[in-house]
Amino acid sequence: MLGQKPSALFTLGIFFLLVTINADANANELEHQKEGMDYVAFGLNYNKFKSIELVAVENAGVNSEGEIFEDVFSRQSALKADTYAATLVWGTYVTDYFKTELRYGQGLASETLDGIAEINMSYWFNWYIGAAYPITDYANVFAQYGISIFDADFTRIQKELFIPVDLNTLQLPRIAVIQPSRLEMEEDLFGTNFSTTWLVGVDFSIAKNWYWTWEYGRLLNDDASGIKVYQLNTLLKYEF
Repeated sequence: MLGQKPSALFTLGIFFLLVTINADANANELEHQKEGMDYVAFGLNYNKFKSIELVAVENAGVNSEGEIFEDVFSRQSALKADTYAATLVWGTYVTDYFKTELRYGQGLASETLDGIAEINMSYWFNWYIGAAYPITDYANVFAQYGISIFDADFTRIQKELFIPVDLNTLQLPRIAVIQPSRLEMEEDLFGTNFSTTWLVGVDFSIAKNWYWTWEYGRLLNDDASGIKVYQLNTLLKYEF
């Protein structure tokens, strides 16, 4: 009899452990019952432009036939620009683990490259579909894929540069007026206004139905200009 007591106690302990784990799992399952719920979110975006080619020209003008002429002054490749924006989100859970959403973004703060090109996102619209899964009782991870419709806020700026005497060519000092090229750069920076987009993120529960969200992804990939824009976002989300 004494030899059977430890075995009985061990079995009883395993039983209560399984009951406890099952109860916690059921609680998490109830907590993650999302199907049919909607949500809204708003927040800030850090948008990083990559692979910008900036071609500066001088002696730019238009001839009598309406054709643009210009002389290339300098060419810089693989430039980056840091900009900031605001985002508004509306979404719905199709199932407990599958969701779809719409987004609108508006540029707030731009960056100027080399004193001649002011760059920012003017606006964008996104449609995403994706999956979400709870990793703890207070955090969910998600991944989304979709499409972007967008436009840039691109301002060309004329800049005067003093060019000292060139002893090799004996060229006298002069003032060069440079600006971004209209022949070798897209008129509105981007050559298209449509792209695929993706993001991954995590929701942290901060109160009942309220979440603090962090996201990272690619906002757009413009095939015409080669420019890519990546996004790092933080948002406040409410589910209802």
